Amino acid sequence: MAERTLKEYATPSMEEPQAIIVYPTVEGNKFEIKPALLNLVQQNQFSGSPIEDPNLHISSFIRLSGTI
Repeated sequence: MAERTLKEYATPSMEEPQAIIVYPTVEGNKFEIKPALLNLVQQNQFSGSPIEDPNLHISSFIRLSGTI
């Protein structure tokens, strides 16, 4: 068994499986943003306090915005 360095674990490899999620193409550009979605985003604003996790905030925002 060959030993790998930490950098090699973080570097993508052609031998490892790639992501299987493929986002569909969008035919039109007419979108309606529902007020309920705006309320969810406004309730979860990032204030920058030391106890908040910015990565968790970004992933939450992406999850919310991905519902459109």
